[in-house]
Amino acid sequence: MRIVHDILTDRMKLCPLATSDRADLFALRRDLEIMSFWDAPPDVSLSDTRAVVDLFLSEMRSGNSVYWAIRYRDDGSFVGVCDLSDIRAGDSADVGFMLARECWGRGLGTELMQCLMAEAQSRGLRTLTARIHAGNRRSERLLLRSGFCIVNETHGYEIRPGIFRDCLWLRISLSTSEQQQ
Repeated sequence: MRIVHDILTDRMKLCPLATSDRADLFALRRDLEIMSFWDAPPDVSLSDTRAVVDLFLSEMRSGNSVYWAIRYRDDGSFVGVCDLSDIRAGDSADVGFMLARECWGRGLGTELMQCLMAEAQSRGLRTLTARIHAGNRRSERLLLRSGFCIVNETHGYEIRPGIFRDCLWLRISLSTSEQQQ
């Protein structure tokens, strides 16, 4: 298992997710608008978020995923979470992120995506993938601006038992030679 380290961007500090981040994450995960494009329903209680964070920490221990809490560098306030998950044979991973609503439209997503792509490359990953719900225009625009391409659209994808959504699948090659072609 590779050690998870802090990562700095111009405005943010990404720290390995910890149990102490549960309350901050709960504030995001109970927000209906933030959760409207997530596979899980909004968390009703802090215990719901505790279970999610415990799952994320377990995935980190297994080496299958890396999760970071995102904070502003200047004041340490919580911005959101991000991850490289479902790391497959050191070759590819899924990328995910959730930002507090007050952080939307400030370019933090673009800064974060550049950071995650650089981190994935430093880990030797060659490909990043993302799955988003159709209609999630903010994430779609961000991923396309970051160089991802839509590779599939699935109608009626089961996001959790009995709940279906149309989804877009996006992919980017992190290989410099492939990006230049």
